[in-house]
Amino acid sequence: RLGERVVVFSHVPVSPRAVSLRCGTLCLSWDHDEVLGLLREHGCVKAFFAGHDHAGGYHAEDLWGPRLRTGAAVAGERRILHHVTVEGVIETGSGVGAYATLDFYGSGVAIRGEGRVPSRFLAF
Repeated sequence: RLGERVVVFSHVPVSPRAVSLRCGTLCLSWDHDEVLGLLREHGCVKAFFAGHDHAGGYHAEDLWGPRLRTGAAVAGERRILHHVTVEGVIETGSGVGAYATLDFYGSGVAIRGEGRVPSRFLAF
């Protein structure tokens, strides 16, 4: 309603499509279905960042207005909910980093990755 954009940070991922095959559902929050439901119904949530799965992962979830709570989006309005699981430094070889700096803009988030963490732009 206020036109705000929200980015959520958590230690544990909630999207089954943003974790590695090795880690799978063991790396997901035990209540991930409930959390995903809340994220999806609020049109202001644009991205969800997590760790825990050291291999990292990314999934862009395509959502349409009817799946969103009334008032959060117009029927038929499309939005992307970005799920980013940041690669862990513990699995990184000697002399290689694994971190990122985030730059927030009205149009999205720029991830400036270092080492194992890829750079990308998450458009809102």
